[in-house]
Formats: sequence, C-alpha cells, structure tokens
Amino acid sequence: MGLEHEEQKLEIKRQVSELTLSLQEREAQISSLQAARHALESQLQQAKTELEETTAEAEEEITVLR
Repeated sequence: MGLEHEEQKLEIKRQVSELTLSLQEREAQISSLQAARHALESQLQQAKTELEETTAEAEEEITVLR
C-alpha cells in the first residue's frame, strides 16, 4: 500500500506541475493580449484625434468658401 500511495503522490505532483506550467503560459498570453489591446487603444485614440482635427479643418475651409 505504501508504494501505491507514493505513486499517487508522484502523479499528483506531476499533474500540479503541468497545471502550473499551463497557468504560466496562459498568464503570458494574457499579458501579450493586454499589451496588444493597449497598443490598439492608443492607435484608435490617435486616429480619433486626427479625424477631429481634419474635420475641424474641413469645417473651417467650408466656412471660408461660403
């Protein structure tokens, strides 16, 4: 019975190691996705700002042409 118990403990330790590694990989993926999301949000904000500036310039030109 002692040998079987030791084998079960080793199997549980192996499973814990696998799960820990899987968790670390997922955490790395999350970090990567968060960084990508931040970059996309920055690009979106920059595009919005450029659109607002272009719209304001166009409105000024339209006003001048009238």
